[in-house]
Amino acid sequence: MKVNLKPLKHQVIVITGATSGIGLVTSRMAARKGARLFLTARDEAGLRMLCEEINSDGGEADYHPCDVGKFDELKSYRRFILLRRLLELFYMRLSTR
Repeated sequence: MKVNLKPLKHQVIVITGATSGIGLVTSRMAARKGARLFLTARDEAGLRMLCEEINSDGGEADYHPCDVGKFDELKSYRRFILLRRLLELFYMRLSTR
């Protein structure tokens, strides 16, 4: 079965562990390719710095600190992503009127 993926510049990607290791490298690489990013990690200061770096380089990233090993925090992160996406869709609709 052949899978047809959209180019990264047309995707929104959620990355956990975004402030170190593979998550950090993936975040930077995806941002350079034009993906919109929702980042999470336990290190809020690191997330803030990474998002500032990506956004100042012309990328688009937002963050929410979260320990994905804690179910309540994971649910909070999910609500954050859904709310952000709904707001984007709402504003997009307003701008096309």
